[in-house]
Amino acid sequence: MKKKFIFAMSAATALFLASCTGPAPSPATSTPADTGTSQQGEVDSVVSVTITGDSEVEVGKTITLVAEVEVTGEASRLVDWTASSEKATVNDAGVVTGVEEGEVTITATSVFDPTKKDEIVVTVTAPVKRGIKDITATGDYTIKGKVAAKNTKSFVLADEEASIMVYLNAEPDVSIGDYVEVKGAVETSKYSAGMFQFNSETEVTVLTGEAGPTLPEAVALDAEIVDAWVEASSYATTEMKLYKWSTTIGKEGGYFTLPVVGSDVLVEPVYLKNSDFPLIEGVTYDVEGYFAGYRVPSSGEGYAQIVLTKAEQQVGSVTIEASAENVTVGESITLTASIYGVDNGAVVWSFKEAEMGDLATLTPDAANPNVATLTGVAVGEVTVVASYEGKEAEISFEVLSAAAKDIPAEGLKIDPTTLAEAGFGSGTGSGYAKYNGEYKISGFTVETNQLMKVNNGTAFTADKTGLAYDLIQAQKAAGYLALKTKAAALDTLTVKMYSTYSTQAAKYTPTVTVDGETVETATAKSGDNWAGTKIADAEITTTYANRTSYPDGTTVSVSIYEYVFAYDLSTYTDAMVKIANADSGGSAMYLGEILFTAPAA
Repeated sequence: MKKKFIFAMSAATALFLASCTGPAPSPATSTPADTGTSQQGEVDSVVSVTITGDSEVEVGKTITLVAEVEVTGEASRLVDWTASSEKATVNDAGVVTGVEEGEVTITATSVFDPTKKDEIVVTVTAPVKRGIKDITATGDYTIKGKVAAKNTKSFVLADEEASIMVYLNAEPDVSIGDYVEVKGAVETSKYSAGMFQFNSETEVTVLTGEAGPTLPEAVALDAEIVDAWVEASSYATTEMKLYKWSTTIGKEGGYFTLPVVGSDVLVEPVYLKNSDFPLIEGVTYDVEGYFAGYRVPSSGEGYAQIVLTKAEQQVGSVTIEASAENVTVGESITLTASIYGVDNGAVVWSFKEAEMGDLATLTPDAANPNVATLTGVAVGEVTVVASYEGKEAEISFEVLSAAAKDIPAEGLKIDPTTLAEAGFGSGTGSGYAKYNGEYKISGFTVETNQLMKVNNGTAFTADKTGLAYDLIQAQKAAGYLALKTKAAALDTLTVKMYSTYSTQAAKYTPTVTVDGETVETATAKSGDNWAGTKIADAEITTTYANRTSYPDGTTVSVSIYEYVFAYDLSTYTDAMVKIANADSGGSAMYLGEILFTAPAA
């Protein structure tokens, strides 16, 4: 009787517990349920516990394990997760986090029946190093590497396998060879589709006490590689590598070029700092630099971008200096050739074309073959070549008539580059930089009175006269060009000006005066405006002036127009000629060329 009573109480207790069952407790707090029989007559039990999932995890990374619990009846499928050591941790959901390299046993134990369990040995490995080559899409990244190259706007971050541009839109405050951590957003460059770069908001931290990676040697660049850049729609960071080649420096649109033998593709150093790489046009260099994408502007020819790391004038390369810019019939100038890195070498002098020998004579100095005398014979243009062991340099001259000894020949131009070489091309401060001084050219003195450099050195681009950087703006109220000493024998003065507008009000018309007397222009105007000829389209990233409408970094599309004004000077003799804008104010018209035509000799 006593036994029956105890059994009845146990059954009642079980029924009570079953009726009070709420939400399943979490694995960490669950207690095993009593074994029993389900209402269908099955015994509640755990048959097995089986763990599935990866068996390897990096330090600092996670994997998720799954415990598959087979039961009968209404037995709980909950398990408790444990780790055998501190080399890894595991939470209630089976998420394993690597802590330290080594092996650790992860166990899943049935909450319902602790005798049922399974275990898996997980290997904790060293963290996988993520380098620049792993940047295969835009997004946020934190990458370490060395500063391998830099220019005035950016630097190249490189490691053992790849490199990437870090564009800061300012001169980087890092040094070549610094080991740095770069943290920020990677995007595709708007200047080179498919090229990855960190943007200007990137955080750069110099890491001290760490040597950083050893960077690979430069790879030889050839025409096949360069031509492939043009066709590519995207560039992996592994392609942004360091290249080396020999090149004879050229110029295109006012910018230096680094031609590759066998390829017609333009290759240009981007954001070049001239003080770091004082390149000389026509001279051969051994260069190295990182490929930084192929740029296709909205107008003009595309070009491959290079961030230079080395530019060494090649031993044996030749340069020529002349004692004057032109030579007059019956008179002579001196030419001096220099051979880089060679003490006792001698150049061979020649004309570029044999028929030029009818216009001038070229006589090497008997005592020093690297010096030659050029004497004018007849009016024309000659190009002199100095060669040394396969390398050469050339220089061109106008041979002027004796009657026009003190005046420029037809087509000679006074331009911003000429004035810059005379010392007017640099200044300090913002806005308009003003200069004073004088520069002698072909017998004339060009007297400058407060000439201004437009927008602190930034202007628009056009092939015609290099409308860039040292472009001059002349205004009557603030400045002028004065051509003095001799104005005799001039037939025509032509002034070319440029603008970013299709028409300009007459107040921008250049005024020419001879001894204070205004010379009428032969150029017709339409109403109150002068009609211009469109010569180029360009996209300009602003760094100047109207910061409200166009703040720094804004890309503006513009059209460039050329205006030609002709003045008849045939009736004037021995007078000072001044060229200025007709009115004060306005800053949209830029003086580009001053051309003179002399009567036939």
